[in-house]
Amino acid sequence: TTIFLSILKRGALLILCHMNRIGALHLPSTPGPSPPEQEVYGWGQLSNEESTGMELYPIQCETLIELGVRQIACCEFGVVVLTQSGQVYQQTHGNNGPRLKKCFILLEAFIQDDVTIKKIVAHPEGKHFLAITTQGELYSWGFGDGGVLGNRDNSYCKTPTRVNTLGNNKVVDIACGSLHSACITDDGALYTWGIGKFGRLGLGNGDDRMVPTKVTMEVEHAVFTNVACGSGDAHTLAVSSDGRVWSWGDGDYGKLGRGAQASNSSAVPQVVDKMDGKEIIKVYAGPQYSIALSKDGKVYWW
Repeated sequence: TTIFLSILKRGALLILCHMNRIGALHLPSTPGPSPPEQEVYGWGQLSNEESTGMELYPIQCETLIELGVRQIACCEFGVVVLTQSGQVYQQTHGNNGPRLKKCFILLEAFIQDDVTIKKIVAHPEGKHFLAITTQGELYSWGFGDGGVLGNRDNSYCKTPTRVNTLGNNKVVDIACGSLHSACITDDGALYTWGIGKFGRLGLGNGDDRMVPTKVTMEVEHAVFTNVACGSGDAHTLAVSSDGRVWSWGDGDYGKLGRGAQASNSSAVPQVVDKMDGKEIIKVYAGPQYSIALSKDGKVYWW
């Protein structure tokens, strides 16, 4: 059983489990025992036909199960669902708006571009989405404040639009912060864009960037495999192929992981020495904390 958690700033939380059933309704029947059912649960401030509004306990979201969910991403103004077939549905939140089933719409932009999506991301405190296709193309949509969409524009973009400012580079990982974005290409290069305050972009200063910009300072030989973006007085974390953790941006409360004497902001990536030898494979950047997952399943928090 695989479980995904997606948290919404307004108070909703969704859980997706039993991933091995995904898409079963759309496939021919095969001999043998039936696979376990997929289950999707939510609680908090929901907006679906199974909910009356604020749910204090988990309830099943039958509407989402019908879609054959592969991944769920939530941000401040909406929910995006990626199905097993690579289609993407979106619900935009509004006060006293339509219920979930009526306002989940298929994003036809991906169909029109003849692409299949393999990953979607958002940030609970953000207002934009990123997606990557099976061919490594990057798409963005939502509110463009500070250039977080990477398309040279601050405007709101309702329709998912390909980010053409990366040239022919194929994207393998993506991350949304509340006010900045990041991606990793198939050659292990790291790109950041959006609001640069506190040095969160890792480009040596606090300037904003309207397009993806390659992070080069202090990381000449690093091959990156995972990246995470925070919120508020934001910081950024990344993992390189040798299992090391890198951090930069705002350093309040020790979230950069370099001790009380190094809690100031850093505008360039630096290795978190305390994590050397831990073989980290994934990181998460919270508002004022950081989390890392090691290859052997251990979780580290600072």
